Amino acid sequence: MWPPSPVAIPLFVSAPHFYLGDSSLLEAVEGLSPNREEHGTFLNLEPHTGISVKSSKRLQINVKVEPVASISQTSGIRNMFFPVLYINETATIDSASAEKLKSEVLSKFTIVHGIELGLVLLGALLIIIAAIMLIVRIVHNRKLKKIKLMLLVNGNSERSPLLTS
Repeated sequence: MWPPSPVAIPLFVSAPHFYLGDSSLLEAVEGLSPNREEHGTFLNLEPHTGISVKSSKRLQINVKVEPVASISQTSGIRNMFFPVLYINETATIDSASAEKLKSEVLSKFTIVHGIELGLVLLGALLIIIAAIMLIVRIVHNRKLKKIKLMLLVNGNSERSPLLTS
């Protein structure tokens, strides 16, 4: 025997109250008032660790309603998506876990940032010292070149005695 074939059930998922949906969806059903705070989905993360601090997933299950040609009693029904179920899953970190996160994890970031700043300052200081040493070396080399040039100009005057008999 063959398994029964699946039946096409006209179920559709959307945001609650058709939030961010087309305005025609709202016009078909009375009493809907979508807004971001109550019907939006969001995820707030702690930026250093990626731990979820607060999150909310909100869904609405809708049934597509339309007249059936073979049933005359449904001729007055208009085509629409009818909300059937609203799901709201929300999670928030409790204060004890938030304090633990702050004391055990985030306080370490302060130390790491302090070390990072110290290393940057040390690097800057070493660059300044290297630049000063380079300048001193260049000045010293120029003086040596001047002395060598003076020796060449004077020729053998340094090799000959000052007083001859």
